[in-house]
Amino acid sequence: MITKELKKKNYIRFLQLEYYDAKSHYFLVLVFLLEIELIKIFVSSEDKQLREIKYQWLIEELDHNHSKYFITNALQNYKKKFSREIIDYINAFKEIENNEKRAFEIETFKKITQKLNALIHITKLPIKFSSNFLFCYFYFLYNVRDKSFIKKKILDKHFKKYINNEIDDLEITFIRIFRKKYKFEINKLSFFYLLLKRKLFKS
Repeated sequence: MITKELKKKNYIRFLQLEYYDAKSHYFLVLVFLLEIELIKIFVSSEDKQLREIKYQWLIEELDHNHSKYFITNALQNYKKKFSREIIDYINAFKEIENNEKRAFEIETFKKITQKLNALIHITKLPIKFSSNFLFCYFYFLYNVRDKSFIKKKILDKHFKKYINNEIDDLEITFIRIFRKKYKFEINKLSFFYLLLKRKLFKS
């Protein structure tokens, strides 16, 4: 049921679960649903202090034995094992800011991805995500609210500097589609066709 919720709210993360054959992994689905809430907090306000209050509220909800908020209540079962890692992951989002050029700093996304991969590592799933993907994906989501935010020159400069062979096929496929027009409008069939095409080209 929550996998369907993820598909509705974050189609790209849902595709990643399919790609890694991890749709049945309840904890990872919860982590991705938590990510949605964390990104929503950033997008919802320009006020950094207000955002930090909301992030802290999520952390405090995790401490409650019976939270009324779905995502934090669902994470209760994993609190004993992963409490510190979940809190570190939430705190990492507090550092997202845009600079005087109205651009996000890649270093922040490296830290967020590091915390995300630490959570995944504990689950023993053979999955590791890159900060390049999250950086790109965050721009995609943020641009939904601020249509003037994406600066092609800034993103092109970033991609030339950071894209390398360490990014997996799924992430590089997304990034290349996004870079083409700096928007992401593609269906599942087309996405996996491009992914298969890349794999065949490499083999």
